[in-house]
Amino acid sequence: MKLTDLDAQPYRSGGFGEIYTGTYPDGQPVIIKKLSRTNKSTAQLAQIQLEMLIMKRCKHENIIRLIDYICEDENLYLIMERATGGTLMESIVSRQHYSEYDARYFIQQILSAFNYLHRHEIAHLDFKPDNVVLKDMINQPGYKPILKLIDFGSCKFGQTQFVRQMTQGYASPEQLLKKEATVQSDMFSLGVVTYIILSGAHPFDFKNPSHMNEQIIKGQWSWNPAFDQVSDFAKDFITRCLKIEPSERMTSKNAMRHAWIENVGLNFKELELSRNQMKQFMAVLKLKSAFLVVKASIMVSEMVETQESGFVDSIIKVAGEGK
Repeated sequence: MKLTDLDAQPYRSGGFGEIYTGTYPDGQPVIIKKLSRTNKSTAQLAQIQLEMLIMKRCKHENIIRLIDYICEDENLYLIMERATGGTLMESIVSRQHYSEYDARYFIQQILSAFNYLHRHEIAHLDFKPDNVVLKDMINQPGYKPILKLIDFGSCKFGQTQFVRQMTQGYASPEQLLKKEATVQSDMFSLGVVTYIILSGAHPFDFKNPSHMNEQIIKGQWSWNPAFDQVSDFAKDFITRCLKIEPSERMTSKNAMRHAWIENVGLNFKELELSRNQMKQFMAVLKLKSAFLVVKASIMVSEMVETQESGFVDSIIKVAGEGK
């Protein structure tokens, strides 16, 4: 199969590569992510392969599904189900009504995806609002959208990871300090995003990245006035995620049993201040997003350059094609 067989049309591009829309031979609408294989280090090529094989392995309602792929000499194309509902934050500001109940419903789905990944020793490691999209957008009363977690370009399987990519403002203290990132790093990011979708504000000084990073490392944050309309259970959930030490954070399994996730003490009032602040936050986010992404190759020379067989074995293991 070739790209031309999918009637691919350019959609958007960015630091991640180029994105196309298209149609799979069975008539299914798809999104195609183009990943260049030229001018890449061995570690970068390995991370691209890891992203593809982890997506191939994952089968969960709230994780974007990899349908197929095309491997050419210069490019790799990931063919995924098409989610047409826009990003999570776009959905929130466009909704006719938005309450803590809605926010809890969104976080519950994301947490379900994380719990699935973490059970399989997979860490996403670049979780942020832009990496959550809606399967579709249906503006009808009572309709509950399905969220999809996307972009596994920074993922880690067990101890296998080749290129680190993180987004400042969502990365955990250990990621900023270049210590080992784990599934618990995702839980810190989840705490940040939960704070944002409940208040429309960032828990740290988002307008000043250097000060923000210092605050994250030291665990210095406070409640935005919008949280006056939010339950104590929601605030407890966030607090348990934003711990400096990974071992002190809730695991995804424990978070699934948290009172807030189980619908205890929810506030059903309209979060008007949160939505107004979110519109302002999104405007700032568009200006800063390109400057917040930090990429760095991991020192994997021993694993990749001098032990090619070991590298291949780890990749096969991820794909589930090993013994």
